[in-house]
Amino acid sequence: MKTPRELAEALNVSEFSIYRLIQAGRIHAVKVGRQWRIPEKEARRVAREGTDRQAHAKEVSQ
Repeated sequence: MKTPRELAEALNVSEFSIYRLIQAGRIHAVKVGRQWRIPEKEARRVAREGTDRQAHAKEVSQ
């Protein structure tokens, strides 16, 4: 399982963006105590599909 910080670093987005996506239900995460964890399978899905911000950046650059 990855932390939101680890996923944010891997995707080159802010940690706040990851928390926002978790709260919006766009990233499946599990709360362990007071901390969020993202399952490896979900982290791979998000890395493959990207975030809305990353998708928008790709569209703009084309």
